[in-house]
Amino acid sequence: MPLPLRRVAESQSFYLKQLSHQQDLSVNPNNKSPSFRRQLSCGLIFACLELSGCASAKLNQQFEEGWQWDGGVEATEVLHQLEGSQAPEEVAAVVGVTGRGLVGQTLPGGTVWTFDTPTNVLPSIIGDGVAFSSDQHVYVLDLRTGTERFRFSAENKRLEGIGSDGEYSIFLLVDPHHSLADELVVTDQKGKVLHRAQTKSRLGTPAAQGGIGLVPWSRQYISAFQLKDGKALGKILVRDGIHRISTHQADIFVWGRGVQHLDQRLVDHPSAASLRLSPPELPGEPGWPRDGSLPRPARHQPIDILAEPTWEDGVGGFAYQSYAATYFDLVASFDVKSNDLNWVSHFSHSISGADATNQALTLCLETGEIMQVSWQDGSQELLGTLPSHLRACAVSALNRPANAVSEPLVKQVNAALTLTGSDMLPLQRVILQKVAARPGSEFTQLLLDVNRAPATSPRLRGLAAKFLSQRRDGAELLLAALKELPVAITSPCSTPPTHGCLANDQVCEGRLSEWRAQCGELPALAPPLQEENTAAKNVEEKNEGPEEDWVEREDEDEWQEEPKSPEKASLASTSSPLVKPSHRRLPPIGAIGQALDGMNNPHTAQALTPWLFVQALSDSTVFDMMTTIKKRGGPAQVASVLQFISLHHSLGGSEQMLNALELASAFIDQHGSETEREKLESLIDSQLTAKAVRSALLTGLKKHPPAEPTLQESVSLPPQKNAQPGDSTE
Repeated sequence: MPLPLRRVAESQSFYLKQLSHQQDLSVNPNNKSPSFRRQLSCGLIFACLELSGCASAKLNQQFEEGWQWDGGVEATEVLHQLEGSQAPEEVAAVVGVTGRGLVGQTLPGGTVWTFDTPTNVLPSIIGDGVAFSSDQHVYVLDLRTGTERFRFSAENKRLEGIGSDGEYSIFLLVDPHHSLADELVVTDQKGKVLHRAQTKSRLGTPAAQGGIGLVPWSRQYISAFQLKDGKALGKILVRDGIHRISTHQADIFVWGRGVQHLDQRLVDHPSAASLRLSPPELPGEPGWPRDGSLPRPARHQPIDILAEPTWEDGVGGFAYQSYAATYFDLVASFDVKSNDLNWVSHFSHSISGADATNQALTLCLETGEIMQVSWQDGSQELLGTLPSHLRACAVSALNRPANAVSEPLVKQVNAALTLTGSDMLPLQRVILQKVAARPGSEFTQLLLDVNRAPATSPRLRGLAAKFLSQRRDGAELLLAALKELPVAITSPCSTPPTHGCLANDQVCEGRLSEWRAQCGELPALAPPLQEENTAAKNVEEKNEGPEEDWVEREDEDEWQEEPKSPEKASLASTSSPLVKPSHRRLPPIGAIGQALDGMNNPHTAQALTPWLFVQALSDSTVFDMMTTIKKRGGPAQVASVLQFISLHHSLGGSEQMLNALELASAFIDQHGSETEREKLESLIDSQLTAKAVRSALLTGLKKHPPAEPTLQESVSLPPQKNAQPGDSTE
């Protein structure tokens, strides 16, 4: 109620007298500077009609620009005032935002409650309460029951931060359009508004401890004042772009570009380096720490970085020396120093919100599930389920280890990469890259499994193949994978070259004549020539379609699918009987060959050669195989390579297939016998040989490097006794 004019005059007179003698101002009372005179005139400017209004006026002064650092004198006094104080108990809970309002539950196993009032911000959990704003009011609820404690007018501003010491609370209200000044509101535990102050200085998320309010502003100052009466205690300078203050038991943390502990070291050295993270480039470009001066919209936060700072004996660190990155269905933990992957977990639905303690992460999913994940090993535990689909979720993490059995890293990565969809590719690639360079045959097997899993996306399979080609251990696993041929009989003579042929087709008859000359008559159970198409269709239906053809081909730093040429597409549905369909894809043959080649494995060419006759492979894979066989093979592979040329000489193919045939021609000329070279020349001269293939085969004969000398040839022979100058040694 308005006071009588006499009381107004008395209040103003009292206020001015008090100001003239105050010792708690942010400047020296003996300094008669313009700034000091402006402070003396605040009673006239704000026209305090109540003593609480004068307190708000004093609060406004705490955010005036122009304050000069005093060497930490005021800050030291603030630390003295805070000494021995404790933050209120942190209650673990999850509060979700629904279409109607809020739904919440304390952890573990608390009662689920609802509060049907829409919110325009992400709720803020502080102590045993939760606060949020609607269009007109700020609400404070009991975190355990969801009952309303109090509300006060927000005047169309939104709640952006809150601090509470259990007895008093301090709220930061911000205009949604940033056209009005930021506002601080201080209340007692019953909701009585004690002070309101406004400033054009940009404020950050405040904190309260021991009856003292701490408010960051202008990215480098902290103003401390008594919450009861608004009395100023002093200012603290921190040159780290500060935007948030948080409390935990007796510790107070200042958040800026990193995080620092509020202690005498920081007071004496405002430019001291903060504790920071240096994560690799992560999808979505999440920042750490989250800026406490930015809006908190009521929407999902699936992309984030979580880390829990610790301080012991003045030395800062992180819980388990780890940080975690979330990306929709995935969360991965990395070492803070090396950025090596510690563990990875995946979920059936997207993450909506998360928080961390020094023991574990607590996450809520968009479907309402509440999960706990251990910092130590990534093991998961289901803590509960909110009975609603969530638009957003605020979390106060449960500080205890997860009660679950952990799995080895290889199994975690395998599940995370093969059981999540292609939309997880950005983080999947980071995870795969982190484990691909690790030594050990188990990681070679991991790359094989990821490449062959049916649910793995094409690009991730290509990336796994690329990393597999660089492996230098696990040769026995790679050779075993090459033995899993998709045809029952791998001999070239098991497949008559009759697919796609019609009766009285002279070209096909010519191919069949050549095949008979090398392999004999058709097998007794082979279908007649005119029924080939029907037989091939029946085989395809029986085996649920041909195997997809994915190849390792890097194009603009992405590995993509290569389309088959018409000739290759014709060969893909050959009448060769397939083995019982596998739930795994064909192994990355080209990548395996490159890896075995890098290991100097003597069985490389022998293991690769049968795959020359697997017709589901792409031309680029065939070229990669032939490149390795050319390098590692010898006379034992000549017959198969010659048969490979025979099967393709009348078909032609893409440029890569022609290059493979060129290498095959050079291989036979290098390692083949005279008879085998004559067969090659006969194929070149055949009227059925495609013009482009003939050119490639002739080029191979001209360009192949000389054969490496055998051990016997490399031994120097002694000079002949009767040799004369000019005699030939041949």
